[in-house]
Amino acid sequence: MWRASLRAEGNVGKVTAGGMTGSLLFAGVNDTSALPDDPSDFDALSPAAIGSLTIRGIPGSTDAHFFVGSVVAASRINSVTLRDVGTVGGTAYVPLGLAADTEIGSLKIYTGGSVTTSRRSITASLPDVDDFRVRVV
Repeated sequence: MWRASLRAEGNVGKVTAGGMTGSLLFAGVNDTSALPDDPSDFDALSPAAIGSLTIRGIPGSTDAHFFVGSVVAASRINSVTLRDVGTVGGTAYVPLGLAADTEIGSLKIYTGGSVTTSRRSITASLPDVDDFRVRVV
């Protein structure tokens, strides 16, 4: 997914891609293109979920990162698997990453083939890693 913008008013099922760069995937998010940081950013009348997001990497690719400069948000995100997240040093950059209004059911992040993050039932924001955020607002 390269510079794609996917917005849904309702639920999104399963999304699988080799990479996600400069892209947006929103389900039930009000008019914004930034990573939501407030409950009002989500459609309270029609909460929507993303069933699963898997960024699996591209075999044989020379790219070092496969989730770069992208934002994903929904009231609930059931499952996220990311391979090799690219960040920009420091927190002064535009926040990128994942946001949910209620919960992220599970999150796995792989770096170089090894699991570096594995969490279940995320109901509060995680510590920032440079410009990469995992927010529950």
